[in-house]
Amino acid sequence: MTAHNIGKLSDFTPGVMRGFELDGWSIAVLRLEDRFYAFDNYCTHEGVTFTSGYGVVAKNRVVCMLHSSAFDVATGAVLTGPAPDPLKTYEVQVNGDDVLVAMPD
Repeated sequence: MTAHNIGKLSDFTPGVMRGFELDGWSIAVLRLEDRFYAFDNYCTHEGVTFTSGYGVVAKNRVVCMLHSSAFDVATGAVLTGPAPDPLKTYEVQVNGDDVLVAMPD
């Protein structure tokens, strides 16, 4: 695993997703209170990116506004379709004031 520093704690507003390109992958990072979640930044149904305005956060889930597929932000599991596949999730670490996302090698 390779940990990428993506910013400081103060860079992340709770409830707002931010997009990052890490190791060729588009990743969405979300802060909910004091917890961070990272997952693929595209819906597995039509491939639209959540951080381009197609995703909203509601009760620990991200919802694709194109066709209402919903995913659990912690596990990536599909909660409601039509998305056929879960989102890949990534480990987020907080080291002091730094936020890091662990990507597989």
